[in-house]
Amino acid sequence: MAGRPGSRHRTRPHHHRRPRLQLSPTIAEAAWRPLAQHAMAAFNLGVLLAEAGRDQEAEEMYRRAADTGDTDAANNLGILLTNAGRDQEAEEMYRRATDTGHTKGAFNLGILFTKAGRDQEAEEMYRRATDTGHTTAAHNLGNLLGKFGRTDSA
Repeated sequence: MAGRPGSRHRTRPHHHRRPRLQLSPTIAEAAWRPLAQHAMAAFNLGVLLAEAGRDQEAEEMYRRAADTGDTDAANNLGILLTNAGRDQEAEEMYRRATDTGHTKGAFNLGILFTKAGRDQEAEEMYRRATDTGHTTAAHNLGNLLGKFGRTDSA
């Protein structure tokens, strides 16, 4: 139950995957790489590379897609950067996604703020995500508010 003593924040960032063809990773990479100048191909290649643990290459592809305005790529890039301990850069990517209404970006920014002790900003991001139906954000919001005895606001 959200806000209940002993409850824990869920801190695993949420990423976005677009539907993919059912191809082997090698064939999929061969298909996407020549098209990587296009945002959708760069995003899909980024997902493939991230799933293969090739984070440096995935970062390059996500950045390429994010630079064209792809908010899913900005969110996924934020996750890669968070996992690499590059929180300041991750915050920038999550904000880029969140500023255009990306729910998972707001949730992930809430997690980043919670970990940094920036509770007021975390509350704002969790509320944004909760307002669009993100149930895990509602859980984290309840826990955050419960931490301060504000269970009537949860």
